[in-house]
Amino acid sequence: MEPIDFTGVIEALLANALREAEAGPATAVSVEVGDDAVRVVDDGRGLPVHAHPGSGRPLVEVILTGPRRGPRNTLARVNACSLWLEVESQRDGELFVQRYELARPTSEPRRKGAAVRRGTAITAAPALGAPPDFEGLRALVRRVLEARGPGLRVKVRLRDLRCAKDETIVVV
Repeated sequence: MEPIDFTGVIEALLANALREAEAGPATAVSVEVGDDAVRVVDDGRGLPVHAHPGSGRPLVEVILTGPRRGPRNTLARVNACSLWLEVESQRDGELFVQRYELARPTSEPRRKGAAVRRGTAITAAPALGAPPDFEGLRALVRRVLEARGPGLRVKVRLRDLRCAKDETIVVV
């Protein structure tokens, strides 16, 4: 597996969130960048946490730990290239959280209460590279949005916590 840097992690997390928008459930995505981590939030269906029928492991864990091949397994690749990753899934009226360190879960997904919305939030600390500046982040997001093609309807909010810049891009 080819490692991905900070920019590649942002791109992969954003592409995953935009797939939820292409499928219909998500209408808004947020990308927040700090000194050492990125957080991408969507208002889609939320990652499933029920047991995988074959392994009995939580499905969110199966998604985040592999296999690390193919377009649908970008989240496992992000996890493998991060020092730590935290996932929050709001689905079926419940909020679940799980943390990974060096691509391994530190615990089972735990219920943290009732969901106040729906969707997935993933915060990751990429092992390689540095975060782009705000202009680089904006260019990256626009490039990823343009690559998705026509028909995508989504609002993407960009926030750079290092310089307090905030911008929303609306695609209709």
